[in-house]
Amino acid sequence: MKRFFTSLFVALAACTAFAKSYTGKLVVMVNGETLSNKTASIDVDQQGDGTYKLSLANFSMNIGGQEVNVGTINIPATPYTVGNVRLLQANSPVPINGLGNVPINLIAQETADKLNANIAIDFGGMTIKVLFGEGFQVPNSDFEVFGDSKEPKRWHSFQTVTGSFASFAQNESAISSTETRPGSKGKSSVLIKSRSIFFTIIANGTLTTGRLNAGSSNASNAKNHSFLDLANNDKDTNGDPFYAELIGRPDTLTFWVKFKQGVATPNAPYATASAVITDGTRYQLPEDKTYTNKVAEASTNQIADTKGTWYRYSIPFGYGADNALEPKAILVTFSTNAKPGEGSGSDELYVDDMELIYNFGIQGILIKDKLLPNFNQDVTEYNYSLANITADDIKVPTLGQGMKVAKKVENGKATILVVSCDLSQYRIYTINITTGINNLPSVENNKEAEIYTLDGVRVNNTNRKGVYIIKDAQGKTRKVVKN
Repeated sequence: MKRFFTSLFVALAACTAFAKSYTGKLVVMVNGETLSNKTASIDVDQQGDGTYKLSLANFSMNIGGQEVNVGTINIPATPYTVGNVRLLQANSPVPINGLGNVPINLIAQETADKLNANIAIDFGGMTIKVLFGEGFQVPNSDFEVFGDSKEPKRWHSFQTVTGSFASFAQNESAISSTETRPGSKGKSSVLIKSRSIFFTIIANGTLTTGRLNAGSSNASNAKNHSFLDLANNDKDTNGDPFYAELIGRPDTLTFWVKFKQGVATPNAPYATASAVITDGTRYQLPEDKTYTNKVAEASTNQIADTKGTWYRYSIPFGYGADNALEPKAILVTFSTNAKPGEGSGSDELYVDDMELIYNFGIQGILIKDKLLPNFNQDVTEYNYSLANITADDIKVPTLGQGMKVAKKVENGKATILVVSCDLSQYRIYTINITTGINNLPSVENNKEAEIYTLDGVRVNNTNRKGVYIIKDAQGKTRKVVKN
């Protein structure tokens, strides 16, 4: 009896050892409109058959100011492994109490301490998108929420400046504006303003995801900068840190601007925008030294006066060819002039709807360094004849930084899961693999045997070491191993 309970305890422990709960930001959008933005938990539990279950307990949505309870959603998911990351995928109807079987499409990414998930729910003609976790976009990059300092939340300007000259530099340089870019779904943008100090010194208007430091009366001194440091425990008046975390590898920085130079300055006519992805250790802009903690950078120093018109900028990120640093933070900085202390004291830079773009797609599929014939990105199933294929024989060059590719070869079938870095898109390719032996012609009108390698190549004999398939005149085959 004691042995029985011991075995039962061990079995129960094995079943529960893989259950893990994650708490994070949960955003619910219906037909593109954000309805809920709150903190929630998702449980991830490995099942006895090796699959996983994601449980979103007591799921609810805020519709029209009322909380609508949907109930607990349990999503069975298939696991894929890419390095130290586990991908979880599902695309099937899931039973929900009171609603029946509801089509759900899931792609999730689980690491040692973090879960990100993109869940699409198709119900009643509505497209419900549930996003769990952060780290792929800069918070409040649509500039719709402003805090006590009048700065946009999670962004900082001279209202929260630090440094030895902070008392002289403090000013409401970044505030809310009701002017928005064409087609925006929002109601506000951010207005960044320059100003004159003592009538002669120009203080550029600056906004950053980090924190501004005023350390010198000389505008061009590198002690005047924006900076980030994940080790910095300081909080702003909203209780938010002076940094923005980032775990993705975006391909492009996009944003909308409307720029007006109060007084034309021919030698310094441009505003500027910059985004630097780092490993989270201290970094500042302008740089005061050579920094080796940069993962990627996107910037422009040529935002000209737009003459009252909104323009969209799209700037690609540049990545180092051998950069193995893990992205952990991003420092985004906008300024009314590309040159410190230049421009006029009445320059105005409006910024709206900044977004990090993650490319999705693959260039092709290579099997043992040979391109899969007639490949088309939109065609997801292929037949291919070649023996002894393993997952390592398959290579998939991607079109986006940070894209993840998971490969499995089982039971004569190769399955390739391709996922964008931000989990916004994924696609599964299936390759039905045959050895070519089953389709070999039989010998006609003679009794001589035909000999083939496992790759389907006909040979004259079995003199060399290897595995051969011998086919007789009746079409019968047998395997021969030559040592």
